[in-house]
Amino acid sequence: SVGVAYHTLGDAKKGLEYFEKALKMRQALYLDKDHPDVAWSLNSVGVAYHTLGDAKKGLEYCEKALNMAKIIYGEDSEQIKIYQKNVENLRKRENLCVIS
Repeated sequence: SVGVAYHTLGDAKKGLEYFEKALKMRQALYLDKDHPDVAWSLNSVGVAYHTLGDAKKGLEYCEKALNMAKIIYGEDSEQIKIYQKNVENLRKRENLCVIS
């Protein structure tokens, strides 16, 4: 996606703009229902916020993505591992920021 390209090239702010646009389009397309594409967009927005230094907001989006993925795939599914890993990493980093 365009968001991934910008993010990969080091322009996380521009990447976030495209991730947010994709999220809005997917939410409208799937009528705000749980869907893998919506979960992935939530995750992408969360990662972009984290990259931009807003770990708290990034964690919120990644937690929403994880919760949606659990509903879609089930608690023990292989597909939710990436979502779980992102949430774990963001929680660790948020705790590091609070301590220091």
